[in-house]
Amino acid sequence: MVDRIVWGDEPFYLWLGRNWLTGQGYTFTGYHDVHHSPLFPLLSGILYLVTGNLQVASNIIYVILVHYWWYPSTSSATRCMAAAPRLSPLSS
Repeated sequence: MVDRIVWGDEPFYLWLGRNWLTGQGYTFTGYHDVHHSPLFPLLSGILYLVTGNLQVASNIIYVILVHYWWYPSTSSATRCMAAAPRLSPLSS
């Protein structure tokens, strides 16, 4: 198994979820957050409470999002793009 790097905004979402569900509020480094949406922190916080590990929580969310949400949506988009050249004569 290849290690996945947690990068970008993801650490902020993970810390927000952990802080939120451990009673520290929707905060990051002591400041209330109004920038990040609450769904990913909620999911990561719940999984953190179950696993006790932010990296494991992140990996579980990654598997769920990529394999059950993103891949099916991209395959649908790929099918639509593949069909587009066949449909173009109909539009002219």
